[in-house]
Formats: sequence, C-alpha cells, structure tokens
Amino acid sequence: MTQPKILLLDELFEGLNEVEVDWMVDVIKNQIISKNIKVIMVEHVISALRKLAKWLYVLDQGKLIAEGMTNEVLSSKVVIEAYLGKKMA
Repeated sequence: MTQPKILLLDELFEGLNEVEVDWMVDVIKNQIISKNIKVIMVEHVISALRKLAKWLYVLDQGKLIAEGMTNEVLSSKVVIEAYLGKKMA
C-alpha cells in the first residue's frame, strides 16, 4: 500500500466543473503519474481523458468498440455514434 504501482479510478470526474476537473488532472499528473504510478480509469468526462489518457479502450453495451491513441479513438465515427448518436457522427 505504501508503494502502489497502479491506481484504479472509477468516474472520478463525474459532477465536477471544469475548474475542478483541471485541478484533479493536475493532482493526478503531478502526484501520481510523475511517481511512475500507472492509472487505469473508467471515465465519461472527455476533457479529462484528453488531458490524461494516452490510450483508450471504449466499450458500448459491454463490447469493445475501439481502442487506440486517445485522439484517434475520440474522433472515431463508431465511438461518436455510440456516445452521441448517429446524427452527431
């Protein structure tokens, strides 16, 4: 417990405003990732994912629909359709 290698986070950013999201992103970067602790998170707040994640796995109804570098995955038509609807893709 005193020297963790991985931190698991589930919806940490849910309900936070953008200022609070930015503050938590800084905490994670400066106090966790900078100490070489890996972070695995379940998250829907895209602004936080863009700032923190290098690699994403995206699930839709329990099935993996995309994986890859953050910018590529978040711009994927399949991901946009799954999360925003076909009209938004």
